[in-house]
Amino acid sequence: NILLKPARGFMRNWDINLRRISISVARSLTVGMTFFGWKNILVNINKNIYMKKISLILLVMMSLLNLQAQKRAFQISDLYRVQSVYGVTVSPEGNTLAYVHSRSDLKNHKSYRNIALMNLKNFSTRELTTDGKSGDAMWSKDGKSVYFISSISGTPQLYCSDGTGKAEKLTDYELGINAPVLSPDNRYVAFTADVFPEAGADGKKNVELQKKLDNGPVQAHIADKLLYRHWTEYADGKYQHIIVYDLKDKTYTDVTPGEWVSPVFMPGGGVGFNFSPDSKEICFVSNRTQHQEANTNCNLWTVPVKGGEVKCLTAENEAWDGTPVYSPDGKYIAYRMQRIPGYESDRFLLALINRQTGEKTVLTESFD
Repeated sequence: NILLKPARGFMRNWDINLRRISISVARSLTVGMTFFGWKNILVNINKNIYMKKISLILLVMMSLLNLQAQKRAFQISDLYRVQSVYGVTVSPEGNTLAYVHSRSDLKNHKSYRNIALMNLKNFSTRELTTDGKSGDAMWSKDGKSVYFISSISGTPQLYCSDGTGKAEKLTDYELGINAPVLSPDNRYVAFTADVFPEAGADGKKNVELQKKLDNGPVQAHIADKLLYRHWTEYADGKYQHIIVYDLKDKTYTDVTPGEWVSPVFMPGGGVGFNFSPDSKEICFVSNRTQHQEANTNCNLWTVPVKGGEVKCLTAENEAWDGTPVYSPDGKYIAYRMQRIPGYESDRFLLALINRQTGEKTVLTESFD
C-alpha cells in the first residue's frame, strides 16, 4: 500500500508530481545541510516515513520511465531472431525427445536447422546434428538410432545416426528425399518426389528429362489440362509420386505410377501416406478422377510396398477422405472425411475402416 497507492496517483500526472518532489527534496536537503550536516540528514530520512514513500515512488517512476523509453514497434528483424521448434518425436522407450530447431539470418538471407535430443528425465539437451541443414527425425524401432534428412551434400538425402554424432549416409537419390516415412520394421523408407511418369523412380532419367526441358529450344510452359501449376510452381508434365527405398536391397520403387498426384496437397498439412504395422502395404491419399480441378473427391488407396495393384477404400464417398493412420494391430485405419462433395470447408469427421470387412464407422458424428 505504501508503494502502490501513491504510485497510481503519480502515474496520472507524473511530470507535475516529479517536479514538485524534486523541488521539495532539494529544499529539504538545502536546509539539512545548513543546520544539521550530512549525518543528521541521513538520520532524519531514515526516521521519516514520508521520505521513505517519496524515495520508493521516485524509484518506481524512474523504472517506468526507463521501460517506456525501451518500448518500440515489433520489426521484421525481431521475427528473424525468434527460433522455431518443430518435428517433435519421442523414442520408443519414451525417455528421449528428438526435435528440430531452426534460426534465420536476415542479413545474409540464410536459414539453419538442426536436430537436438532432450533427455526427458533431467531435460538436458545435446545436438545430434550441427550442419544447419538437417530435419525430419525418425527413431529406429529399438530407439538406438535416429534416421533423418540432411541436404549437406547438395540434395536432401537420408542419414542414420547412432546418437554419438556420427552419421551414415544411406541414399544418393538424384531427385532428393522429401517427406520421409520409415516403415515399422525399418527396412523401407517411403518419400515423395516430383517425377515424369515415363521415368518413374529412375532418378537419372528424370534428371535427363528435366535438363532437356530446361535447355530445349522452346522456353515456355506448355499444358493441355488444368492443375498445371501450384502457386508459383509449374508442373511441366511432372507429378508427385510416392517412392519406396528398400534399405536392404538398395532399390527404388515408384508405387504410385501414372499421371496422378500422390499424395494430394493439403494446405493445412497432415498425413498423406502411412505404412501398415506389418510393413507390407502403404495407405495413401489421391484424387484419381478425370477432372481433379472440379471436385474434392480424394480417396484412400492401398498398395504393396514393392508396388502393384492399388485398391480404393472409400469409393462410395464423393467428398474428401484423407490423413490415414493404421491402428497398432493393423485391423483398422483411422481417417478424416467430409460428406459434401466439392465443399472444401465442410466439417471434418473422424472415421474408422475395418480392414477385413471394409465397414466404415464415424466416431465424431455428434461433434460440432
